[in-house]
Amino acid sequence: MSLRNYLIIIAICTGMALVAWGCVLFAINPETASIWGFGLFYASLLIALFGLFSLLGFSVRFLWQKHDLWYKQLNAASRQAAILSLLVIFTLTLQGFQVLWWWTMLMLLAMAISVELYFLVRQRGER
Repeated sequence: MSLRNYLIIIAICTGMALVAWGCVLFAINPETASIWGFGLFYASLLIALFGLFSLLGFSVRFLWQKHDLWYKQLNAASRQAAILSLLVIFTLTLQGFQVLWWWTMLMLLAMAISVELYFLVRQRGER
């Protein structure tokens, strides 16, 4: 599959996830929703954020780091998009349970940075 086709597919899936998230956002009442309503909200938001962050991250990497191969840039952008998307979802979930304080946010950030550093160190060891 070519890069162009891959990016088009990701963009289409991201658009569909954003439409799904919008439908969930406006169609489900959070006061009467069951766990399924919240699950659909967070799942559609996670997929939409992952697509947005990966497309945005790849675009920035592709413009700034022209010397790297595109598949390495795509791999790093996808990994960072997954970490950032999960960070946003965990933050929203903790805020929904009203247990998000500054130290819990710092712990979430420290975990996200640790995961990214693990992959960076592992990548350096493979070279």
